[in-house]
Amino acid sequence: MPTRSRSTEADPAAVPGPAAWWQRLLGGRPRQRAGPALWQIVSLQNDGELFCQLANEIGALASRGGRFQQGRLERLPPLLRGLFSLAHVDKALGEGGFHRAFWQGYLAYVPYALEALDMLQLRRHGALLAEAIQVYICHEARIHQLARQGDFQAFARCAELRAFEPLSMAYAALAAQAPLAAEVARYARAHTRQLAALWA
Repeated sequence: MPTRSRSTEADPAAVPGPAAWWQRLLGGRPRQRAGPALWQIVSLQNDGELFCQLANEIGALASRGGRFQQGRLERLPPLLRGLFSLAHVDKALGEGGFHRAFWQGYLAYVPYALEALDMLQLRRHGALLAEAIQVYICHEARIHQLARQGDFQAFARCAELRAFEPLSMAYAALAAQAPLAAEVARYARAHTRQLAALWA
């Protein structure tokens, strides 16, 4: 079971990881189980909007009293928790590559994202994420040291972490060639009944 890296054990409001992002999106309002909304979501024409809304509805299942709970996410079916995690990891990668994703504490969500990529048979995306994890493991002590300093620019310039740069570029090229949102949307439209059953 993945745990948050030590670099993100601070107040989630100060470190905009997935839990904090979801909490802001939810606005503190209680949500109901989201199964019926799935049919409306898969009818959306815009793939990016479909992926976002799907992640939102899964996030509602991982919330209680309007608050996101990591433990509830971990208890969701692998495909649901994987799609939720994949949406947030992909968003972070699009905003700043692997430097930004790991700085914001998304390492805890990468294993679940890898689960989803495997189920979706998106092996090239998965291979890049797996390679980035190995880079992180090799330089974990240095990453934690820089994170404690709280200087993202120093983190991004760190010589030991330049191995993230070609991986980020490769992921960006792959995202342009095979957008993840399009792949997820295609899967969701083709397997709507199977997804809906996971809400039962």
